[in-house]
Amino acid sequence: MRTVLVLAGILLAALPARALDTCNGLISVDFVPPTPSPVHEGDTVRLHVDFGTGSINGGSFLTINTVHYDMSCQPPLVPNCTPAVPLGLAFTDAIASDCPGSFTASPSANETTFTPGATLQIPADQITPPGFCSLEFNVVVQPGTAGTTIDGLLSFGANGSGATCNNGLLVAGGFQTISIAVATTTTTTTTTSTTTTTTTSTTTTTTLALHFGCYEIPRGNIPVESLTLAYRFGSVTAKTARLHQLCAPTNKNDEDPSAVTNPVHMSLAPLKAVAGTFSQPAGTQIVTQFGTYTADVKKPVTLMLPTSKSLTPPPPPPLVTTEPHRVCMKLVHETGPTASPHVVDQFTAATGGITPTVTPRRLSFLCLPVNKNGEDQSAPSNPAALMCFLTTNDKLPFGQRSVFITNQFGGFPETITRYDFLCVPATVP
Repeated sequence: MRTVLVLAGILLAALPARALDTCNGLISVDFVPPTPSPVHEGDTVRLHVDFGTGSINGGSFLTINTVHYDMSCQPPLVPNCTPAVPLGLAFTDAIASDCPGSFTASPSANETTFTPGATLQIPADQITPPGFCSLEFNVVVQPGTAGTTIDGLLSFGANGSGATCNNGLLVAGGFQTISIAVATTTTTTTTTSTTTTTTTSTTTTTTLALHFGCYEIPRGNIPVESLTLAYRFGSVTAKTARLHQLCAPTNKNDEDPSAVTNPVHMSLAPLKAVAGTFSQPAGTQIVTQFGTYTADVKKPVTLMLPTSKSLTPPPPPPLVTTEPHRVCMKLVHETGPTASPHVVDQFTAATGGITPTVTPRRLSFLCLPVNKNGEDQSAPSNPAALMCFLTTNDKLPFGQRSVFITNQFGGFPETITRYDFLCVPATVP
């Protein structure tokens, strides 16, 4: 049984033709094990693609002729994009499909075209997931990508040329973006010499790729969502009906300049009606780049969701990323160091960033990967934790910003105001 890490779908709009005729195709993409999290250079990433349809007015089915994967793109992310340098991914093999006739692959340096082995006709109203049928394949993360995000897209080809409906219409220009964050690996070699011996030791330190600066959303109402959440310390049910923060990728102390343009955001949804079986471990050690903190971990209070963002309407397509969903627990009785890192993100880059202060005597959260609604069975054992600090000395150079965001709950126009939290990668032994 496949395990979904992140699930996203996009409705492909029809070319305007006869007033009442439509040709709507559906694609959804997710990552499946054994894709690791976090992802490093040389890792194999496995993608699962579901094909389906929406309404087809004036016809009854969609025929897929080809599927096109631009594996590594420079902005803008459109079919037949300009390849990124260096190329981030390489197609390998391991095609699996339950579509008629399966698929064959024709890879080139930065593109792979998949062709069905038999006529692939999908009736109308085959919603993804699961859609009508699916395709899986592997790609490998290339050298030179550590600390970057590889952006690509999967489509029916430029201008929808790879799919047609039996009413004579093409599927027009739709595609699904795919984002893979690659962790940074740093190797340090130390040599010690004496008159009689020489000792060489090599230490490899791996850090997560992304830090996040989180901004308050004052009025982020969403439809009520019922959730099941399984994580390292237990399993609960909960509900959420609002968004309270949008978190932007952050360049902390100039360690990751590419973070300012990274498309992977997170949104935070407060939880209510939390019930279930979970532990609340006291004296938990949490290791960060600022040092080691000790705190008592309480019950879940917030859900953290991978999110795409645009500054102009409409809300953008969903983002497919290896960044996991996380559930955040309130921390109390914290002890540990105080720090004042310099942080720069897309909202503060024009004015040189800000220097907030983090201290364990303020409200903090521990955010752990979570298996939300059965989508990611590996999440409770995923070590990719974040510790989020409520900050001080974080006055912003603007009053508010309008943003348009999309997560698994839908697409929403929102307003962000003050800087609330700084979230940094953490390890919980």
